Amino acid sequence: MHTLTEPSTTTQPSRLRDLLALRWRNQVDLVTDLAIRRHSIDETDAGQDALVDALDAQLSDARRQLADIEAALHRLDPRHRLAMAGGAG
Repeated sequence: MHTLTEPSTTTQPSRLRDLLALRWRNQVDLVTDLAIRRHSIDETDAGQDALVDALDAQLSDARRQLADIEAALHRLDPRHRLAMAGGAG
């Protein structure tokens, strides 16, 4: 897994932000799709238990990844970096 370091150029943060924004949109689409699939299952059918469990696990993982992407986007926000450094913002 790659770790993010401080951007070395002025264009790098913008490109990284754009890539993360694209990943965020794709991840939101995945979470939405999984949630729709999960909630469209007839839970009265006992034969669906394995599918429900699998979708719940996938949905949980997708939400966790979405939170990670949002945290990375937040770290790229210059106001957040100033606040972490003890500056105003």
